[in-house]
Amino acid sequence: MHVNRSQTDQIFLQAIELDSQNQERQAIEIFKSLLESDLSPQNKPILLAFLGNSLREIGEYQESLSILEKAVSDYPDFFGLKIFLAMTLSKLGQHQKAMRYCLEIAALGEHKSVSYFKNSFKYYAYSFEV
Repeated sequence: MHVNRSQTDQIFLQAIELDSQNQERQAIEIFKSLLESDLSPQNKPILLAFLGNSLREIGEYQESLSILEKAVSDYPDFFGLKIFLAMTLSKLGQHQKAMRYCLEIAALGEHKSVSYFKNSFKYYAYSFEV
């Protein structure tokens, strides 16, 4: 069965909804299945951010790190990825490197790729545990 871009984008939104309902494992399966799909190009870094963050949430820190480091390399101007990478680095005890990413983002001020995740970042600001 062929799935067109519109359907792929809709499946992506459903996975984001699962993730927001603390159903990360189900969301991860969908995110991974969408990696090679016909997802809209602007959604690819967002997909990688959600995938990396969901993996961190379930304790898969090394896989999260691998995905987010590659994503930051592939999408250097999508700064929202760096926040999720910093959170994973912190979980791995790499606090200095994590802080470097956070300060880099803080220096940017408002940026579209950061503001997309604004509500998530506000939530993690008060609930994130090292």
